[in-house]
Amino acid sequence: MNRITLCIGLVTFLAGCGGRQQDSSLVTDAGTVVPAAALYEHGNQTGRTKALAAGILTTLGDFNDMASGVRLSKGAYVVLWEHAGGQGASRLFRATSADQFISFGTDPAWNDRVSSGMLLTAEKITGQVAVTRPGVTIYRDINFAGRSLQLGAGVHNLANVFNDAVTSMRVGPNMRVTMAQHADGSGQRDEFKTGQYGLEIVFVGLRFNDQLSHLKIEQL
Repeated sequence: MNRITLCIGLVTFLAGCGGRQQDSSLVTDAGTVVPAAALYEHGNQTGRTKALAAGILTTLGDFNDMASGVRLSKGAYVVLWEHAGGQGASRLFRATSADQFISFGTDPAWNDRVSSGMLLTAEKITGQVAVTRPGVTIYRDINFAGRSLQLGAGVHNLANVFNDAVTSMRVGPNMRVTMAQHADGSGQRDEFKTGQYGLEIVFVGLRFNDQLSHLKIEQL
């Protein structure tokens, strides 16, 4: 998987848990209520549909390998994967105008080949698996893929080793982690603690994705 780069444009490519499924938020378009992110069976926006819930990686089940397009509300980011559970090749789609439909057309890499997807959120998206390894492991790509770096307790300036490259992480048990946008600890910040089971962060959130340069890690 390539690192996620949030570029202005209709489609941005990138190189990475099935689970619960629920309806995403709704938007109104020409008097019709549609999901904020939905896959369509046909490339002309007809046929069956499958909604993608915000922050929940959805394995498509009976919609597997059937999608020929995706409809997004303004500003929405969706990651689609080739295989179930967020595995295999993936692609990031972004809507730059209200309620866009993106047809996969005749693209053999994606037409009728999508098996899972997720609507990304501004805040971090956590997984369901316990983490027992101490410290923090940061990953370049979503869903713990790509280059990684293991960090222990302390203050870490990532400017020269992993600057603006963190997309997911695993945090060991009984830790306090402070994330900051800039190497000196300034800019956007977020702090969280883990309990006895640690924490998987499948996606650090749109606020911090590829914008994280400072980590303070404390053992509780």
